[in-house]
Amino acid sequence: MNTLRRFRLGLRVSVRVRGPVRAGLPVAVCLAGLAGLAGLPPPARAALWTLDRSVETRLQADDNPDLSPRPGAAAHSVSLSGLLATSLQTPTRSTRLDADATAWWTGQGSAQNRVDARLGLNHTWRLETAEWRWGGQAQQETTFSDRVSLLAPTTAPTTGAPTGPGAAGADLGLGRGQRRSIGLNTGYSHAFNDVLTAQLQAQTSRTQYGRALPGAVDFRNVDASAALSWRSTERNTWNAQLGQSHFATQPQASSTSRSSTFTLGATHALSETSSASISLGAYRSVRGSSQNISVCPLPGDFCQLGLVAPVLVQLRGTRRDSGLQYSAAYSAQWLETTRLRLQADRQQAPSGSGVVLRSDRLLTTLEHSFSERAGLDASYMFARSAYTGLAGSPRPQLQVLQAALARRLGEGLSLRAGLQWTRSGEATLQLNARSHQVYVTLRLDGRRLDATR
Repeated sequence: MNTLRRFRLGLRVSVRVRGPVRAGLPVAVCLAGLAGLAGLPPPARAALWTLDRSVETRLQADDNPDLSPRPGAAAHSVSLSGLLATSLQTPTRSTRLDADATAWWTGQGSAQNRVDARLGLNHTWRLETAEWRWGGQAQQETTFSDRVSLLAPTTAPTTGAPTGPGAAGADLGLGRGQRRSIGLNTGYSHAFNDVLTAQLQAQTSRTQYGRALPGAVDFRNVDASAALSWRSTERNTWNAQLGQSHFATQPQASSTSRSSTFTLGATHALSETSSASISLGAYRSVRGSSQNISVCPLPGDFCQLGLVAPVLVQLRGTRRDSGLQYSAAYSAQWLETTRLRLQADRQQAPSGSGVVLRSDRLLTTLEHSFSERAGLDASYMFARSAYTGLAGSPRPQLQVLQAALARRLGEGLSLRAGLQWTRSGEATLQLNARSHQVYVTLRLDGRRLDATR
């Protein structure tokens, strides 16, 4: 691998002028010429290239890796992950291209054997009072077994939440087979003054299943939102947000869902190290579904006698629904070594089952640093989900509790060891499953390579 090196050339020029200067233009031209000879690029055009890479491996022991109500023998799994990212930054623009891949192996025929790959591109353009962002992402997930547990987790973890095969969000009862997702996003923010800011965001994604799975359908999802933020005091910020989302199955929109949300929120800084926020609103959704049935265009006797052939007619129905939309968070820090965060919210996400998945989630994280090289973190997550508009659909619940110790062994090398307890249940079918995990993770971050021009 070629190594990028950073070269610097410094030249100090000192010009002393005595007496009044009348020829201002010649002096300015001379100074500009000296700067050009010194090889100093204009600051507005300075660009910084960076290259980051990392490798991570994880060893894990799990007494119920498939989250089955009747667990079998304990299994040991190993994973290998790699990340490669490059970025270009200027005073007004930044572009980042990153790619990562993860391979999990639990055992022959296990539903947790998979290979995931992701490629992302993001660009930011900063102006004096505005910022524009756009990006795209492509993701390929391949599970080597179609045998999946009905109690597979349905809520993807967030920062600080457990990770691993048991916590990677998947469609309940569907598995992933060979799932491919492609998404585009854009956003614009504008600061009218020091206290008032407006934001516009939009994103679209399409998910396809490359291998046939029972009940799995391709789908497309579009989200758009507009928000306004007002900082009334140094401690208080008020915001309002209006959102719209559209979900449809592919290639024919046999199932659709349109949702509108409106929320009002506030953020209050309790002190220099703690803050709280709350957001309340409402959502309204309209779900549509269609079904093809065979009917006779004339009285039924004509079709029974074979004189007239029946025709297919598409029947379409709609259903309206509304409810509460909420989000609340609290964060605090003590002595620069301990951090606590509490979060509760209601989310909705598209699903391969053909309907939207709505989830209520509670997340708690705690971090403590013993020193600059060692620390402890723990988290607890509870999620309750429902498939809106799907008759007889399961209502899964997920609980995950984990604790881990991390230590930095050297430059770029870190070790992490932890325990994780997972409980997944389904209220309609009265099913429950538990698993206990012990894992060790070793991560190596390569030295950042950079170059300026």
